[in-house]
Amino acid sequence: MKTTVSGCPVSARFKDLFGADFIDDDFSFVKDSNNRTPKLITDAWHVLYTFDSDKKLKEFALNRLNFTDEQCTTFLKIRLKQDFASLSLKAINKILPYLREGLIYSHAVFLANMEETVPVHIWKNEENRKVIRTAIKEIIENHSDNTTIVNMVNGFITNARRENEVWSEEAKQLYFNDLDRKIKTTFGAKRFENFSEYKKTNLINTAQQLITEFMPKNLGKGEHVKVDRLDEAVLSFLADNFGKENLNAKKVISSLGN
Repeated sequence: MKTTVSGCPVSARFKDLFGADFIDDDFSFVKDSNNRTPKLITDAWHVLYTFDSDKKLKEFALNRLNFTDEQCTTFLKIRLKQDFASLSLKAINKILPYLREGLIYSHAVFLANMEETVPVHIWKNEENRKVIRTAIKEIIENHSDNTTIVNMVNGFITNARRENEVWSEEAKQLYFNDLDRKIKTTFGAKRFENFSEYKKTNLINTAQQLITEFMPKNLGKGEHVKVDRLDEAVLSFLADNFGKENLNAKKVISSLGN
């Protein structure tokens, strides 16, 4: 399936103006009056971040980049967000592949910085890199769904307390039926039906397991489920597979903003 840079109009417009190769390490060079060879992309990025008027930007695009009027119009539409604008092109090149895969910005940054989280000797191994990237992408993708299920179960427990309901084995199936309906409503009936059978079954089973485990606690009045943080899930995977002593835990936490 063809992918796009989801939610990243900046990179899309750079691609339109400079071609797909702008994200590679090998940029086109040009000679200036002092016989230096600055990178055009770097210059373009710099002026977009620093120039405060469209007039100056257009002059730069016409005279420095040799853009047509139509290209200038596209160039002037580029607006850099503060956090994205402050990145180096090297950092952007590392982040863009994950943005293309649909990850949100903070998660893309985290995966791009993974080489700073695990030791060099682990990251240098190609198979290790593949395992780490695949597993963490799956953890990130599943985390949102798992959090939704936990919050849903906690909502059931809160409502049961409000209604002075007490858990019983006889009422278990009623809870299961209500959970099934709530899951489909929360994710959207059509969207839920488009999930794989594995994913649908996993969501339902997770909800049922949580309500069965936590609702009987506190004398049948239920105990709220703790929502696992994303950094904890990632650290757990890395520690189990590569050893806790090898990890830069602070880097994981700071990268994920927890």
